[in-house]
Formats: sequence, C-alpha cells, structure tokens
Amino acid sequence: NETKIRVIHNGVSDDYFPIKEREELELPFELETYMLFVGSREKYKNFELAVKAVACNRLKLVIVGAPLLAEELDFLQTELGQSNFMEMGRVSNEELNCLYNGAMALLYPSEYEGFGIPVLEAQRAGCPVIAYNASSIPEIIGDTPLLLDVLSIESITKCFNVLKIKKEREDIIYKGIENAKRFTWDRMYEQVIALYKEVWEKIKKK
Repeated sequence: NETKIRVIHNGVSDDYFPIKEREELELPFELETYMLFVGSREKYKNFELAVKAVACNRLKLVIVGAPLLAEELDFLQTELGQSNFMEMGRVSNEELNCLYNGAMALLYPSEYEGFGIPVLEAQRAGCPVIAYNASSIPEIIGDTPLLLDVLSIESITKCFNVLKIKKEREDIIYKGIENAKRFTWDRMYEQVIALYKEVWEKIKKK
C-alpha cells in the first residue's frame, strides 16, 4: 500500500562545498583535466568502461577508494599509461572536496545504487556528475544533461563534449549545487521527527 510508504532521503555532509581559489589547490593533475572515480569497483560500477572512455578522450583519471588490485593496475597502465592516472586510496572529506573541486567531472556509471552519496557530494562541491540513468540516480541527481541512457564510450564522450562548453558547464554546476541543497541531515532529521509524531498521533486516537 503506497499510502503507508514514506521516502526520507539521506543527508550529505556539509564538508563538501565549492572552493573559490581553486587555482591554489594541490591537485594530482591540472585543474579540470581529470575525471574522478570515487568508490568501490565491483563489476556493476563499470570501472573498466570509465577507464576506456577516459583513455579514448585522452583525459586523465583520479581514483579514490580501496587500493588497486594488481590486475586493475595492469589494466590502467595498458589503457591510460602510468602518467595519466593517479590512485589516491582512501582520503579524508577535506581531500575529497579538493578533488571534486578540481575535477572536470565525477564519472559514476554505476548500474545500481541504494542512494549514490558521491553524486551529491560532487554536486555540493560544484563538480559536474556523469551518471547512468538507472536505479536511485534519476531520483537524486536532478535536472542534468549528463545522464547516460546507454552505457558506452560514445555516450560518455558526448557528456565530455557538453562539459567543454563553458555556459553548459556553468549551468550544470549551478543546478547541481541547488539540487544538492535538498539533501541535508537537518532536513532528514525534521522529516523523521515529523513522521514519528504523525504515527504517535494516530496511535493515540486508536
């Protein structure tokens, strides 16, 4: 019964925000020359596709998450070359915010997500997000031309090309920041308390 279901979204940390003096950031590569991949690399995350798309477009890749496996490292060296990717490992929120701020975009072609927190972290930081139009992503990402209807190098390349247009990029960043404002811990807290009060009032009337 849908009338008995309420959706209360997660909040996202306010550790993520746009940094004004981005030129002064210490980044693994030059500003807006790299794509960012954040999180685990299980098959459904489509890490290999992300790497191939970056390689085909002669961009660089920064990887945040668990240490690379030997076969992943070999694959990256074959596809990108040692000088075109950087493994950051697990980083602090402060470090991740800097990486979001410096990236061309977060590349997030995951086929399934319970929520997709990196999508909103990136948006809060003013980083465009390229993501697959499936699972929970369309519900949280908001209005964007960077949703992939097909998982392919060609579809990702089209998104890269959109981001090269200054006005398009600025519009995507603005809409992302505004969208991410919907997901705060304060709002989640208020919605949970309101729901408990509503349920309690109904119980008292029985």
